[in-house]
Amino acid sequence: MNNELALRIRENKGRQLLKTLLPRLQQMLNYTTIECLKLSDTDRLIDLHKKGYQRSVEHAPETFRIVLSQKDLGKLPLFLECVKAGLENQQIYLLLKQSEFCGVFVIPLGLTLDHFEGIIQQDGDSVSVLTQDEKQGFLLDWNAGDTEETYDISFWGPNWSIQANKCADLFGKATSNWNSS
Repeated sequence: MNNELALRIRENKGRQLLKTLLPRLQQMLNYTTIECLKLSDTDRLIDLHKKGYQRSVEHAPETFRIVLSQKDLGKLPLFLECVKAGLENQQIYLLLKQSEFCGVFVIPLGLTLDHFEGIIQQDGDSVSVLTQDEKQGFLLDWNAGDTEETYDISFWGPNWSIQANKCADLFGKATSNWNSS
């Protein structure tokens, strides 16, 4: 199957998905102005997001990563609120598993952090975000059933990783990894 045909098949599936996905997102976020990017842009952004996450796993400069156990879950909303307080509420790219077919969504960062649980339910297991300048991002990955590594949280880029590190005191520095150089 050639690339153009494969893209058309994905686009058709995406149009069908959007009929139910977009209204659910709008209702959950209480936000109706959600833009969807083309699949050609989406593929590039998914690749960039994977590379950013991989950098955080490898402890690259300007990355932050923390793994939370089930006993830390009560602090997760406080951590995300702290992160949000230190960052500009800019429009971001929200990547869902369904984005492979219907595109990346453009919404405000604050809504993403405020509604992380609903986004995880919609996606299946994660919240994946990139800034529109494509230099910063985060992944909040939920590992259902794992009590020791319930959430794997990674931030990359100069501002986002620094802010996440500032907020890590809620969990104790021993549980976080941050690399600034």
